[in-house]
Amino acid sequence: MEINNFRFEENMIIKKDPFTGYIVPDYSYTSRGIYLKKSKLVTGYFNVPITLKVRWGKMNKWYMQGGIVGGWRFNGHTKIKASGNLSGNFKNYKDLNLRNFHWGILRA
Repeated sequence: MEINNFRFEENMIIKKDPFTGYIVPDYSYTSRGIYLKKSKLVTGYFNVPITLKVRWGKMNKWYMQGGIVGGWRFNGHTKIKASGNLSGNFKNYKDLNLRNFHWGILRA
């Protein structure tokens, strides 16, 4: 299981651009008198590794290992802590443009 907790350097709200489909910062909240104290993005994946390990030499002295890992996203949301005209903690689970599956290479 893999859980990532990304804190933004600059407190901001992110949204999906309707024209490009990319995630972009949304600074329109400052004109509405909303001030952010904290903002972050959280993702969670279930990962499955497939590895191959080869040992050789006297007493299995040397070995080589490699493989692939794939994961399915079970959670993803943004969280902000706001004050001003709108105050409290808010989470957004929609339109984050996160991949549902990811993969990578394992090596040692």
